[in-house]
Amino acid sequence: MKSDIRVVFIGDRKSGKTSLLSVIRDGTFPSECPPVVGEFSIPVDDVPSLSTIHLNDSSSEDHQNAAIESLVRIADVIVHVVDAADEDSKQSLFTHWIPFYRVIVPTTPVLVIANKVDSLLEEEKENLMAFFNRALSNYINIEVCIDCSAKTQQNCDKILLYAERFVVYPIAPLLDRITNALTGNASRALTYVFRYFNASHSRFWDDAELSTFHDHCFGFPLDEEQIANIKQLVHDDKASPSDPISEADFLKLMHLYLLHDHPEDVWTILRAMHFSDDLQFEGPQFIPEPGALYELSDEAKSFLTTLFNTFDSDHDGVLTKEDREELFFAHKDYPWSESAQGGCVFAFPEFPRNCEHDYSYGITIMNWICEWQLLVRTDLVRTISSLLLFGWKQEPSALLKRQGPAEEEWQEYGVLRHSVIHAFVFGCDGVGKSSLLQRFVHHPIPTSTVGLATVVGMTYHDPRRATVLCLTEVSEQAAAEVAKKQMALCDIACLVYDVTDSATFGYVREVMKILPDGCKVLFVGTKKDLLASEAASNAEVEAVVKRFGLEEPLLTSCAAEDKLFPVVFDCAIYPDICVLDKAKEKKSGAWWRLGAFSLVMGVVVGGLILWRRRN
Repeated sequence: MKSDIRVVFIGDRKSGKTSLLSVIRDGTFPSECPPVVGEFSIPVDDVPSLSTIHLNDSSSEDHQNAAIESLVRIADVIVHVVDAADEDSKQSLFTHWIPFYRVIVPTTPVLVIANKVDSLLEEEKENLMAFFNRALSNYINIEVCIDCSAKTQQNCDKILLYAERFVVYPIAPLLDRITNALTGNASRALTYVFRYFNASHSRFWDDAELSTFHDHCFGFPLDEEQIANIKQLVHDDKASPSDPISEADFLKLMHLYLLHDHPEDVWTILRAMHFSDDLQFEGPQFIPEPGALYELSDEAKSFLTTLFNTFDSDHDGVLTKEDREELFFAHKDYPWSESAQGGCVFAFPEFPRNCEHDYSYGITIMNWICEWQLLVRTDLVRTISSLLLFGWKQEPSALLKRQGPAEEEWQEYGVLRHSVIHAFVFGCDGVGKSSLLQRFVHHPIPTSTVGLATVVGMTYHDPRRATVLCLTEVSEQAAAEVAKKQMALCDIACLVYDVTDSATFGYVREVMKILPDGCKVLFVGTKKDLLASEAASNAEVEAVVKRFGLEEPLLTSCAAEDKLFPVVFDCAIYPDICVLDKAKEKKSGAWWRLGAFSLVMGVVVGGLILWRRRN
């Protein structure tokens, strides 16, 4: 709310604007009036909003005067004064001033004052009403028209009340003057308010929820009679007093407040719910610890599950595109959209193309949770803001669980207890990186224009807990930049090469040089189905594996039905395997040397290896 409000009086010669200002300042009609009254202020103690009001007069000598343009540019409210008895003065509003305001100050509210109404005959007063109607319909920023007389002081006291009100409780952000409907921003903000107090997630307010809302925003609960009056206002005659209030009923009630000139009630609600004057949500903020990574807390997953079930319109366990649109109505953008994500390099492809979905882009609860795990990991602050707009009532920190540092968790527990692992997939073009991502989510993904493509899904490798794997494909062009700036998010680097083309291994060998020391590295050989013999080996691959003490490559193919992704997850969470040590040559990992390891045995082989490692 503004602490200083500037009101500028504009009008043609002899309209009486200077006389009006003199009455406001001195309380009496001046016997002689100067051409222009100097700037003066109304002190805070005399203003209901506790804002200081500054009033400025303007010269009427020249319509094109640069001084007038400068004044209206700094005005919070323009008071345009016309002579109610002078047709030329009234016509000038339409021929000169409205076009002038549209160009110079298209968003500043205008209060039209018809002065000297004490000199009007009865039939002239009817013409004045026609002038008011024309003014209100010609320019959407004209909020109110008032008949006034500086000589008799009729309605002079209303000028400052309305001017202050236009600034403190502006109606333009809430009501579209052309359609007389709630603006999109207002509808979204008020939908958030309704859902915040809908503790039952039924999408209807019972009497207790309505009273809780009123107590929070206005400072006192409602009694039974007041609740009945509100219901009578929003329901038709056929409705029962016991009927709850729906989202649509609540928006109708807010609309009625605005149509009946009570914007202060709506603004009191919005400000109590942390909305700014431009209807931006300014709720509690979360400041992450430097360098820390987070995942969803159990409470957050339960909250998201409740939202999913609430907006799953046909209760079939699938959230359709239409369901999601309804669920995100209070949001200006989806959190995964390009406009919301800004410069986030992990935002391509947009949800739900980055996870498993049905033919019409419907998603299950598992993939719904997976997407939020990815968002928390890659764009935490904006994601928290988005989750708060669903009506989360606790502190933002309760949405999150901090992932413990890897070294600490390995030392204390012998394994990372993370539910989310992020693997970066490096490899030259054509080796099958995209095919691996497509295999993970079971559908094609669009070609990236930013050098990275990220998908997410559950690995299902441990029936005791759901584990989420994020896979980011890194193009040749983006590899150096990613290795330099993004490796803090990478739990394991999958270096992918074509087993039928030794040159592709040379590329990932070069990638190893730019990866940070201590990074987890796993070789993945694709197109295994094109090998003449599974026992076929490559001398360069074996030499690199031996030199760095890494594990034998995992051999797979696009159509393989192996356990590649659970094994990638496990390689990331267990210590002492797949660790890149550039400073020291180590013996090859004997625990994994089962020849050219193939995943075709799936769980049997993978389980045997991990059993040996753990014991």
